[in-house]
Amino acid sequence: MLECPPPPDWSAVAGAEPSAIASRLSFPVRVRETGPDGRMGLHALADLCQEAGAVNATRFGQGLEDTMARGVVWVLNRARFAVHRHPRFGETVTVETWPCGLERRGALRVYRISVEGVGVVAAVATVWSLFDLAKRRPMARPETVLHTLPEPGPRLLPTPAMLPAEAEADGGAGADGPAAVYPVHPAQIDVYGHVNHTHLIAWSLGETGAVVPGPFCPREFLIGFRGECRPGDRVAVRRAAGAGGLVRTSLATEADGREIVRAAAWYGEVPG
Repeated sequence: MLECPPPPDWSAVAGAEPSAIASRLSFPVRVRETGPDGRMGLHALADLCQEAGAVNATRFGQGLEDTMARGVVWVLNRARFAVHRHPRFGETVTVETWPCGLERRGALRVYRISVEGVGVVAAVATVWSLFDLAKRRPMARPETVLHTLPEPGPRLLPTPAMLPAEAEADGGAGADGPAAVYPVHPAQIDVYGHVNHTHLIAWSLGETGAVVPGPFCPREFLIGFRGECRPGDRVAVRRAAGAGGLVRTSLATEADGREIVRAAAWYGEVPG
């Protein structure tokens, strides 16, 4: 069984000194970002993180216009979201973000999310890859187009690893079968020419509704992106429920079975 990551030390997360190059943006929680219980969905939280990260990257020459001028863009490779309280409708959410280093094929970035009057409610660790727009694949040597990056700030969470295939992780447990097929809608294609990762997060989480309550609000979420979701694709979602509130999801193209996403979400209270 895939193990749930241990919960963060929330006192340490709240007390970490941000990088000197950090950005801090605030957003109101809007109606369309919440579910029937008034809580903000994790896919909406990911959208705020994407906006804050883009603003921050522009501060040191790695923003969208800077990278597209070099024929590349940043795409999310994998992420971990740790949440101990989901923001609610009408609250103000503040997202702090800063870069925290490099790995072999990507740049590390963290986010600290707080709610006005409440304090820190979530932390996110991400790995971003440079994507070659002409070749439509991640760059093997991103350092060839990277400008100098700033001094890394503290890592709030361990760097997320790529999730293993379901059979490898769960001892061969079978999925519950195709839960849904999503045709790509033109409105979901972003400036990079593919489906934005926030939609893929929503598809991954939305199909757990028949298994657990509050399908968009897990306490822990791991996701890895393995390929592009392109215009014209139809995406099949498969899920498998496990013990401890675990729901695993795989997204693949219906036509050729090309895997796009592997994800794992844990629901309910933290054990113990």
